Amino acid sequence: MVMFHGHKVIVVRIRKEDFFIGVVLVAIALFGRTVFHIAPNVEFVTASALLAGVFIKSRYYWLVPLTTMVLSDAIIGNTLIFVFTWSAFLLPAFLGRYIKQWKESPFKLMFSATTGGVFFSLLFFLWTNFGVWLLGWYPPTLAGLLQSYIMALPFLRLNLLGNLVIVPSMFLIVLCTRSLVVSIARSVQHTSWVSPFLAK
Repeated sequence: MVMFHGHKVIVVRIRKEDFFIGVVLVAIALFGRTVFHIAPNVEFVTASALLAGVFIKSRYYWLVPLTTMVLSDAIIGNTLIFVFTWSAFLLPAFLGRYIKQWKESPFKLMFSATTGGVFFSLLFFLWTNFGVWLLGWYPPTLAGLLQSYIMALPFLRLNLLGNLVIVPSMFLIVLCTRSLVVSIARSVQHTSWVSPFLAK
């Protein structure tokens, strides 16, 4: 990956495995925000960001949610609230980095990821609706701020329900796939093609 900093060109080296995982996670989250849009605030970005934090070794794991938001907003459009939504979706990636310590304990990992998804839904609700109020969509008073939160409660409910289903489901799929590939690799005693998700 090439990054530009002033007049300097910085070459960032990313492992092929990390790049593969990142592309897959961005594709899933992007598809969920554009084509397969289930309901308002029901999204795959949270789960993808958590998975990125757990399974991508590179320190640029946070690019998964950021890339997803940039690409999806370029397709569906956005307003100045993007400052709050983009910054909010970085959090589950950081949470994923924290729960990575339970990577080899499937139950703890899934529980931690689901809990993180719920926590993020609440934080996303507080942060983005504060942004809505700050950008002038409601009166610049305490009553206006309260109104912005009250009006957004239905969206909070949908986001919570979505993360309670999507986050554990995606982690379960990844962990089951990981376990299956390990078993197959061991049975044929050949591990060179093993999924990048197997890397500790």
